[in-house]
Amino acid sequence: MPSKLAEIETVDEDDVEIDPTYADGPPCLQYMHTLGIPAGTRNVVLFNFAIYLQKKYPDDWKAELEKLNRGLDNPLGAAEFLRVMKSVSDKKYNYQCKTEPMCSFCNSKACKKVKFGISGDA
Repeated sequence: MPSKLAEIETVDEDDVEIDPTYADGPPCLQYMHTLGIPAGTRNVVLFNFAIYLQKKYPDDWKAELEKLNRGLDNPLGAAEFLRVMKSVSDKKYNYQCKTEPMCSFCNSKACKKVKFGISGDA
């Protein structure tokens, strides 16, 4: 059975219909939100979504992250979710563009053009 990452890697990016809620965020997050988060990478992906949501919703990012997690096919459990949230709360982070699965979907040129993209972060 092919992995979710292998499935996603075979998709033509031009054929992916992005949820407008995340259209101002990094393309890697847009694709994974639309196509699904590869198995074994939820913590990393949610951590990066937390960075994005913290930039987009400085006052309400935690509620937005919780809503996003609840909408996943396989959401993080409470303890894991709180760890991710606390970690991002502690300081300002840049996106983890060189960490899997982020780097497999990285499009730095497009990311620099979106409002809450890397903007020189990576």
